[in-house]
Amino acid sequence: MKFELKLRKRNIPKEELLADLKRVAELIKQETVTAAIYAEEGQFGVNTFLENLVLVRGVK
Repeated sequence: MKFELKLRKRNIPKEELLADLKRVAELIKQETVTAAIYAEEGQFGVNTFLENLVLVRGVK
């Protein structure tokens, strides 16, 4: 098994978070994205969204 280090960005702009969330939703052809799917396919950590919940609430 190959070890891969996934570096995370800090202070990610709201627009970049939302764009990546929408990208994952389109990728899986669903309107909603679970934390497990986002952890696999997203560019950012799931906790990034939890910390910024107000920014993504109600996004479609």
